[in-house]
Amino acid sequence: MVQLFILLANSSIYLMIAFGSRHIGISMIYCLSYTVIMGFLPGLFYKIPQLTFLVDWVVQTHLLYKDFTQLTTIDQYPMILLVAISTIVLSFLVGVLLFHKTDIK
Repeated sequence: MVQLFILLANSSIYLMIAFGSRHIGISMIYCLSYTVIMGFLPGLFYKIPQLTFLVDWVVQTHLLYKDFTQLTTIDQYPMILLVAISTIVLSFLVGVLLFHKTDIK
């Protein structure tokens, strides 16, 4: 169940990026750069002690760096669900605002 929310949150970010651009090629470049940046960002956050709390607020951290069968991760399920649901809501709102600003006919 938690993995489903994480996947939905991750997909909603890609949809938000796609709604924000007018061309499919630019959207693909933005999505690829988002994937690369989000893959390396948690490692950078771990190196800076003041930013370690931000690692849990990056959705792809849970997909790439967490093992959902360990007890420490199971204890973090409420936080993971909070991150996923807040990401879905925020990306939905931003995606709707960006979609209304694009001129798709």
